[in-house]
Amino acid sequence: MLVYSKFVLANSMILILFLGYFNYYNEAGKFSLSFNKEPFKNIFDFKKNLPFAAITLFFFIYVFSFWQNDGDLSYYFERLRIKLPFLALPIAFLGIPKFSKKQFHRLLIFFVGFMLLNSIGVLGNYLLNHEAVQKMMLIGKSMPTPCNHIRFSILIALSILAALYLLIEKVDQWRIPKGAYMGTALFLFLFIHILSVRTGLVCLYFALGVCSIAYVLKTKKYLLLVGIFALLAGFPFVTYKTVPSFKQKIDYMLYDHQQYSEGKGGVYSNSGRITSMKVGWDQFIENPVFGVGIGNLERNTKNIYAEEYPSYSKALVPHSQFIFTLAATGIFGFVFFMIAFLVPFFFKAAYRDLFFLGFYGVFFIAFILEHTIENAIGIGTFLLFLLVMLRRRGMDDR
Repeated sequence: MLVYSKFVLANSMILILFLGYFNYYNEAGKFSLSFNKEPFKNIFDFKKNLPFAAITLFFFIYVFSFWQNDGDLSYYFERLRIKLPFLALPIAFLGIPKFSKKQFHRLLIFFVGFMLLNSIGVLGNYLLNHEAVQKMMLIGKSMPTPCNHIRFSILIALSILAALYLLIEKVDQWRIPKGAYMGTALFLFLFIHILSVRTGLVCLYFALGVCSIAYVLKTKKYLLLVGIFALLAGFPFVTYKTVPSFKQKIDYMLYDHQQYSEGKGGVYSNSGRITSMKVGWDQFIENPVFGVGIGNLERNTKNIYAEEYPSYSKALVPHSQFIFTLAATGIFGFVFFMIAFLVPFFFKAAYRDLFFLGFYGVFFIAFILEHTIENAIGIGTFLLFLLVMLRRRGMDDR
């Protein structure tokens, strides 16, 4: 549902809450519904479960912004509603049995296969409607995808990392040959370039670079690192010369940047994104300690656009999770945001796991380029992957 339906995704999260918050069988193995108190106790066992407690800070930094609200509270409560999973799901996952290594690998195999099927569908539609899609991309639109193209590209990037991880781990499940993982990774790698969504591409290249360095340092295969970086450096140039959709996207990006430089960026996507970050940064500079308050951010942004950027068709809140947080909550909130983000990464050296490291590489860049966890799909992708990995047997006991 991360791909197909926000509504069903929300209901899926609610069902996970039921799995964690209730017991369904008694000690005799008979069905008996009862409230599960364990996850609420476990969340305060910081020695074992500090990352789960830290994740809830993504929710509480907005709660603490209540005192700053000036007037209409609708945007404030909308932000709290969207961020509720950061409070409810970490607790629920502590009531769910840990995932074994085999279960975790099977989840990744399913995810990779699912994204492979979706990519084949998107690619097939592109090939059948090549001219129409190219005309869309000529004016800055993206190739049609089942969900938001940016979220979809991030999922594709994660699926490439997952396929490579399964290959490196030599996973032997369901008699899937190891060559299938490599073939799938290569296909998805080519596909993400055809898809040509810049956020997904930058996230993927950064994550691959970081994971390659970590893998080579561990295995001492230094020549492999040279080959990987040569591939990552050269492939975009080859793709630009051979893949029309990729070339179209790069040419449009350069044109967009030129228009922004000339002060004509009001109707262009990149110009809008850059301007939104500038407006957000300016609000942070004026209110560096506590920010403008999450409830006031949208209204303040609209006022600034009306005064300083009247030619822009839409007032965008900062298209960067980091700048969004700084503008809304200031340095005070940003410190707690980074605690929430980094504690799971460093707790018991979780970053030593290559997929965990790649996952963080993807979302670190995504947080720079997008306000990734200010919508249901972004939250679902980030939170569900992170909680499953933290609840994986061997990860949190390491």
